[in-house]
Amino acid sequence: MDPSVSGDPVTDLLAVLEAQRTVYGQLLELAADRHAALVAADAERLAELAGHEQPLLTRARRLETARLQLVRSWAAKLGVKPEAVTVTELVQHVDRPRAAAVLAARDALLEVVSRVDAANQRNAQLLDGCLASVDASIQDLLQHVQVVQVDPRYAQGGARASQEAGPRLTDYRA
Repeated sequence: MDPSVSGDPVTDLLAVLEAQRTVYGQLLELAADRHAALVAADAERLAELAGHEQPLLTRARRLETARLQLVRSWAAKLGVKPEAVTVTELVQHVDRPRAAAVLAARDALLEVVSRVDAANQRNAQLLDGCLASVDASIQDLLQHVQVVQVDPRYAQGGARASQEAGPRLTDYRA
């Protein structure tokens, strides 16, 4: 995204902040859908959601790059040091209504980003619980199944010879 579409840094920054809020809102919806798919153990839906998420993440990265370019460019025009570049610092150089609009857009973005983070943390906890349950099931299964090292034997003609060794889950080569 070209950071100076309108030539007015405030207008451009507002547009980028609103676009970011929209993308993160869509990511929040996906996080809620992912939670439902995790609860339902719906692997197909999880794969589908991952496909929807990638383009949004790419767009979010591009918008963040555009936002940083806008802020740095605006700071350079104002003579503000790059290490002091914050939206709070920059809006001190514009009229109150426009400053209020930028700060409101920033706050709305921060709110939705924090909600996405919280949803992702909930999903990570749920997924960790699912993985722990699967691991416990595998460990229980391994305790009840004989694990043997297989020495493959072949019968005449190249067919595998029968090996009567009882139930096996795996061999040491796997």
